[in-house]
Amino acid sequence: KLLSIIQHLTTKLPPPGLITAEGDLWKDQRALVVKWLRDMGMIKFGFKRDVMQNRILDGIHQCVKELHKNTSKILNPTEILTDTIGNIVIDFIFGFKYDWSSEEWKYLKHLQEEGVKLVGINAGANFLPILRLVW
Repeated sequence: KLLSIIQHLTTKLPPPGLITAEGDLWKDQRALVVKWLRDMGMIKFGFKRDVMQNRILDGIHQCVKELHKNTSKILNPTEILTDTIGNIVIDFIFGFKYDWSSEEWKYLKHLQEEGVKLVGINAGANFLPILRLVW
């Protein structure tokens, strides 16, 4: 009976994501991500690369402006760097950027922070699936 419960739990668990995938699934996901990155401009030469570089530079210029605004006080750049990287990634994926002071941006950052906490809590179970049976 215990074996059937273990088998049921291990076959009914959600599929692994990008981080914990392995084997053929990992190869397929990696190939898809590489194709997407090339389509977006992660190539050695060409117009798409220039477009991608300009998007990254726009984000960096915004970051530098924010850092210069805060030169008169001691600064922890974590929030500014997080906002910069987040906006660059969102610009790649969705084609627009958020105003850092908008409520929607603050909510998305909150969701990301909560997700990181949850991944940290479940890290052992993500990499050693047998631990899921213990909890």
